[in-house]
Amino acid sequence: MVAKADTKLSVAKKKVGKGRAYEAFTIYLPSVLVRDSAFPFKPKDKLVVKIQGERLLVEKRKSKRSPS
Repeated sequence: MVAKADTKLSVAKKKVGKGRAYEAFTIYLPSVLVRDSAFPFKPKDKLVVKIQGERLLVEKRKSKRSPS
């Protein structure tokens, strides 16, 4: 069981249209962590990221039900 792994925050500068640009940030999750049986997420899960103090909290997004 892998309880933690080292990673990094990466930034990619992307051009959009007429000279405009933005930065896209990515947190890399090592495959040894993601493939662990205790990893709580599956590919394509919708996630919510919250800042709590000096930590990031990642949770599955609660599904939005439409009224019947």
